[in-house]
Amino acid sequence: MLIKHPDDHSHHAEALHELMESYPGQSAEIHRELLRLQLRESIHMFAELLEMQMDPLDETVVLLHDLRLEHEGRVVEIDHLLINRNLQITLVDSVLIGCGSLRVTATGESLICPEGNSRWLTAVRQPFPELEEKAQILGRILDAGWWPKRMGIPLAHPIETCLVVDDHDRIVLDDPAIYASRVIKLGDFLPWYAKQRMKTPLTQGVKALVRRATNRVDLNTLERIGFDLMDRHQPAPMDYEERLDLDQPEPVSPEEIEDGEMERGQDIAVQDEEAPPEPTPQPSGEEAADTPLPNDTRAAEDDRQPSSRIAAALKMKTPEFLAEMESKGMLKRNQKDQLELTPAGRKLGGKVRGRGGNRSFSWLKSAIEPLFKDPGPDQQKQT
Repeated sequence: MLIKHPDDHSHHAEALHELMESYPGQSAEIHRELLRLQLRESIHMFAELLEMQMDPLDETVVLLHDLRLEHEGRVVEIDHLLINRNLQITLVDSVLIGCGSLRVTATGESLICPEGNSRWLTAVRQPFPELEEKAQILGRILDAGWWPKRMGIPLAHPIETCLVVDDHDRIVLDDPAIYASRVIKLGDFLPWYAKQRMKTPLTQGVKALVRRATNRVDLNTLERIGFDLMDRHQPAPMDYEERLDLDQPEPVSPEEIEDGEMERGQDIAVQDEEAPPEPTPQPSGEEAADTPLPNDTRAAEDDRQPSSRIAAALKMKTPEFLAEMESKGMLKRNQKDQLELTPAGRKLGGKVRGRGGNRSFSWLKSAIEPLFKDPGPDQQKQT
């Protein structure tokens, strides 16, 4: 049961790009924020995969993506949250999907080795220490708020954490006993969750069976839990100037603005006389097919959104949206019955991430919206 889609953070990227131009002396701090924002795109990839494959568990699990909660002055940002009818809570971090090679040390530190690199680098984010802190804060939020009770006693809410990586990422674990069951590849996640979290093996004993039976809730209660958490969601504020302690620019007088405009106009005139700008070479053939439609690359990437986000804006489920894109000739099925981009889809600005059955697609929103507009009466008559 999908309760919450990932948030749209495109306006945050636009704001950060504007700040980059306004505060060139502090571009390094702003660039780090942009990098963190880009890393959150992996949330959409994993969310898309779950939405396409969750059917067998749809009525027994609530699912929330990109959840931001505040409690007693502290903030917890959860990539993915799953809660089943036994009230088992699973926090999933997807930030390192596609990292190339991942090494988890005995202390839980994450090191990555991107493709083409020969040494381990400290990851921008440290999922396991962060997940432990998130689990603690979430537990306090659930204790302080509404939670189902039985005979006046709040039911247990065990919280577990795991990290999801791409099927093709190489994993090195310094302490497999601790982390082997907590680092899971994309293609293995749903089988792992269905087997380990939806059933109680007899080897766990009678006590575990009784505990799950007494902790089990009906679908209405499970749904209420999901919507209660979604109501607590606080979208990320755009307070970058305060958070990054950006220097305020000195006020500029109207006379300085006017003089600056005149000087800039003179400079442009001189440049035009000395050397007219060279025309931008136009791509052709296959190169043109992979070139996004907008001329401004940065603006195009700000407009780019994953299928799940575009589907939500169109009030569609992701599989339904992908089926429509297939019928419109933007996607096609290969010999393994897997979706892939067509030349028309690439020309429209489509991009693919991942491999095999774990592919996800992103699109330029401005190019997709016209495809789904209702045709007017005149167009219907012509058709």
